[in-house]
Amino acid sequence: MLQYVTDIKFKVSQFKYSQSKDFEGELILLFNDFINYSLINRPFLDDSILTKIKLIRESNQAAFEKISYYINVKEHVGSKKRAELLADLLTSTNLINYKEYITLEDDIVLQMRKDLNVIKQI
Repeated sequence: MLQYVTDIKFKVSQFKYSQSKDFEGELILLFNDFINYSLINRPFLDDSILTKIKLIRESNQAAFEKISYYINVKEHVGSKKRAELLADLLTSTNLINYKEYITLEDDIVLQMRKDLNVIKQI
């Protein structure tokens, strides 16, 4: 789970600037695998982690759709429409909250430490 979250966080930050169809496909597959993995392993995940996964999925879906739309139509529209789409895309990608990924990573690590009884004493 931690690997998925780390990979997605990294890819999402790259995707914002890459805007290629190949990269889009990679990210969609990774995100779908992550969702499926979380659903399959739901019985073993803490409710707070599942809630964070759901929030990340919901908050990022609109941004991914706008990025994908831009990638797929930018070559087929005029420059004015392309500029509008790009502005919309940038607004959407600014809504992607990377702190959600970091918080989820921290929660997964904390849960792993609890499960393995390796909580650090401060």
